Amino acid sequence: MKQKTRPVISPLIGIITVTAVVVLFRPGPIQNSTAVVAESVNGGTDTTPGSNDNAAPGSCTIFTVAKDDTVFFGNNEDWIKPNTYVWSRAAPPGGYGAVFFGFDDLYPQGGVNEKGLAFDVNALPDMRLNPHPERPAAPDRFGEYVLTTNATVEEAVTTIMGLSWGHTFGGQIHLADASGDAAVIGAGVDGELAVTRKSPGPGYLVSTNFSLVAPEIGSFPCERYDRASSMLEQLMFGDQLVVDEVADILDAVHQEGVDLNTVYANAVDLTRGVIYLYHWYQFDAPIVLHVPAAIDRFIEPTPIRTLFPLETVQAADDAYRRYADRIAWARSASVIWLVLIGLSIPIQLWLASQQQQEAWHERLAWLVSTLFLGPITLAAQFLRRRKGAVGTERLGGWRQALEAALVWSTGYSFTWLLTVPYFAATGSSVDPIHLFAALYAMPLLFGLLVLRGVPYRARVGGAYGLGLRHLAVSEWTAHNLVSGGMMAVFFSLLAKWFPNGIQVDSLVWLAFGLSTLAGAMAVLPFMAWLAGRETTLWPWQVSTGGEVHPPVGLNLRAGWPALVVSFAFCVTLVLLTVSRLGV
Repeated sequence: MKQKTRPVISPLIGIITVTAVVVLFRPGPIQNSTAVVAESVNGGTDTTPGSNDNAAPGSCTIFTVAKDDTVFFGNNEDWIKPNTYVWSRAAPPGGYGAVFFGFDDLYPQGGVNEKGLAFDVNALPDMRLNPHPERPAAPDRFGEYVLTTNATVEEAVTTIMGLSWGHTFGGQIHLADASGDAAVIGAGVDGELAVTRKSPGPGYLVSTNFSLVAPEIGSFPCERYDRASSMLEQLMFGDQLVVDEVADILDAVHQEGVDLNTVYANAVDLTRGVIYLYHWYQFDAPIVLHVPAAIDRFIEPTPIRTLFPLETVQAADDAYRRYADRIAWARSASVIWLVLIGLSIPIQLWLASQQQQEAWHERLAWLVSTLFLGPITLAAQFLRRRKGAVGTERLGGWRQALEAALVWSTGYSFTWLLTVPYFAATGSSVDPIHLFAALYAMPLLFGLLVLRGVPYRARVGGAYGLGLRHLAVSEWTAHNLVSGGMMAVFFSLLAKWFPNGIQVDSLVWLAFGLSTLAGAMAVLPFMAWLAGRETTLWPWQVSTGGEVHPPVGLNLRAGWPALVVSFAFCVTLVLLTVSRLGV
């Protein structure tokens, strides 16, 4: 038997192939989120800490910066919903007038009052909070309550800490005032509210979508946080602080993509009572509002878009329409994909009935493959039958490799489905490392011990443990290639289509199908190399002309270079995916 001695070359082809798929479906700079896209378009939003009744913007960046006699409060409101509003509340007796920003439900996402006290909120996963029924209940519209009754951060912190917030706290409140004081309030690990304060004097405070007191809660590490902090640090060494520098930071961390955009932003000069308001992420075209005049002007809620020139509004509308069209196209494609799968299943069942000489587990494998890949699986089956009857002549080379790659990767997709009940039972706060580790280890064990090990012994005979030894190196190598391709594409697509929480619909199955195909593409060159060695990972793919031969697995001496390269490939793709998604 002629043995080839370069097992590394074929996996490298797989690396190039899957990298191209990842680039094709790469998401925008999406960060952690807590809501659903459909709700963002059709329903209201609510960033009340501890409330999940409505959707909340999922990727906002907030910062306070103080230098010399200037204090700026900056905020990017990152969401998909374009119906943004500005409104005001007149000063109540003994209180203060304020201007607020938000969406068409008129729930205040942020605002500033006539004394220069400002607030906004970062969305976070719910954290446990000790109940305090002895305190007054926090009002539903707590932002309006805080700004109309307090003049400074110190007063606002005292007010917020003195309220009862229930059993959970699902966000963190960023406060700043004209003196340069700033604080972020969120749930602490002990179940009590915790306060993070800006240092007195010149300096800055940044908050994004991870808890400042418990960074493991939310999207940490956060690229937006790091970038804003770095740019603010540079401002400390410059000249007089000006609004253009603040806008540059907002621009550097703005969101732009299919599913998440900076729908409005504001840079508030707290010492002078001036609001620089930006529509969408057009930081070269602000409008300027003076807080006292804005309080009088916006007693009636006003759409933010009506304050801007027509060309600015049109540019935002065009961008939103473009993104909405992409989502609509993806949903249409997913429905077509389900229809094709539905049409493919009865054909697959008919083919199985015509091929009684095939083992039952082989026919079952093709049926499972059809559930994920539909017409692609059917095309591969018709291709493999062109040269003769199945069971009497096995096809070598790329046809056998394609056969093995498709069914092998769908076995992994099936194993992923088996993990869904497990992760559903663990609740919504699944650690990303835990998730990736489980999705890596479970298919490897299930594939080796069950999908390959059991049929190997049934077909070939001999000791089960010896069969595992024959298959282990080849199985692990192929597993790394499939897992790297699948995880990169699957999580990239979910982040692109469901940035604010997965909805169980046709898009999920399309993501499964495309990631399964990516896994097959990644492992295909390796399978072709194995076929060239007259080696296969399929226990039933061991006959030629009716004569049964045991499969020859890679030993460690021949297979270690491919194993090392495949593992590096998997780890690299997973790390790139995690970094890109900001997990």
